[in-house]
Amino acid sequence: MADSPAIPPGPPGPAAYGYPQPPRPGYDQPWAGHQAPAAYGQPYAPPGVPPQQFQAQPYPPPQQAYGHPQHAQPPYGQPPYGQPPYGQPPYGQRHWGGGEPPAERPSPAALVGVTCWRLVIVFAAYTGYNAFAEDTGRPIECLKELSPLSSFVAMFVYLALTAYPFVTGLRRHEPRSGWLRGSTAIVLLLVAIVWATMMSGDYEGTASMYTHLVTPLLVLADWVFVGRSQSTARWWYPLTWTLPLLAYLVFMLQADVTSYSSFLDPDSSDFLPMCLGMTAGVIAMGYALLAIGRLKTTVSTTTTGGP
Repeated sequence: MADSPAIPPGPPGPAAYGYPQPPRPGYDQPWAGHQAPAAYGQPYAPPGVPPQQFQAQPYPPPQQAYGHPQHAQPPYGQPPYGQPPYGQPPYGQRHWGGGEPPAERPSPAALVGVTCWRLVIVFAAYTGYNAFAEDTGRPIECLKELSPLSSFVAMFVYLALTAYPFVTGLRRHEPRSGWLRGSTAIVLLLVAIVWATMMSGDYEGTASMYTHLVTPLLVLADWVFVGRSQSTARWWYPLTWTLPLLAYLVFMLQADVTSYSSFLDPDSSDFLPMCLGMTAGVIAMGYALLAIGRLKTTVSTTTTGGP
């Protein structure tokens, strides 16, 4: 077979990127003007023409707002701008009520003192209830009235608080929540105030003295000076402290208790306003106890130089 005639090279190709292209070779001839692509960032150049050299420029710094200096980003979890880290209480010590949490592992002297003090409250509550039961001759029936019933309940509440450190392995001298102590104090204070004002009672007998004066004052002193769980009392505690009294009101109406009929007569038109007024007074008294507990915690923290 005859050799095919050589195809003359074609005309130069169109210019590209500002440089003339080399002539096109034939189908059986190598493209002598071909070269490898230029390096990244360098413009394409034909043979014999050196590529332009570009000098690397540093990345410009980010612009910052006028009058605000730029600060280095601190590591994750560190406070910015050189501020000291804030101390966090250990897990399990945080609470919503604020203030200092109850002390852990009380000293033996504090434990003995608190135990003896609360046994005194137990004795006062029992003395008032027992005298009331002896005067009436009906130990069970007398519990229908709020005065002996409140002392009877307070006796068991503070007996449980006395045994609490020994049940928990001497870790704390009282529970973290102060709801039970606050509720007991509210009921006893209401009994004392109603006895002294609306019922014009006296303190001549043992039952009246312990039920309406001694035991309420001891429980109030325990809330203000002795206990520490009032520092964790939540804001809604005073609202729920009315529930035991409302439950007793329902029981009083069902059991037909007449001891308080002089100002709580269901057949009177003043019954509902009186109940609402006494409920509002109990809530106000509860918030007063809450404020006293917070003030006591603040004074204790300031005196000791912080928790």
